[in-house]
Amino acid sequence: MCWTLRGDVSAREVETILVWDRIVAAQYGRVLTLMDVSALGEVPSETRKTVRRAQELPMRGIGVFGASFQARIRATMLLTAAELVAEEQENNPLVFFSCEREARSWLMARLALLECAA
Repeated sequence: MCWTLRGDVSAREVETILVWDRIVAAQYGRVLTLMDVSALGEVPSETRKTVRRAQELPMRGIGVFGASFQARIRATMLLTAAELVAEEQENNPLVFFSCEREARSWLMARLALLECAA
């Protein structure tokens, strides 16, 4: 999945993301995410609570790019809220990159590694 987060992220937007993530998980058995947070705004408490519903998903890697220092903090807060990073660090690494190309390259290598392990 590829997501571009612009402005403040609402709980409703996260619900939409989770619907698409569930579709991908049902089809492929896992979800790898490329996330552009270069224009990320605030992440309200309600949004972080909604992200917790992602715990049920087989997330297997999140490559983030475009993150200023503040965006890194917000993105980490958003994803840690779901405990996707804290408890599943080995199965679902969260990695920050300076550009989209690097993030995509890492995700492709991550996919290859997961396919070899299957």
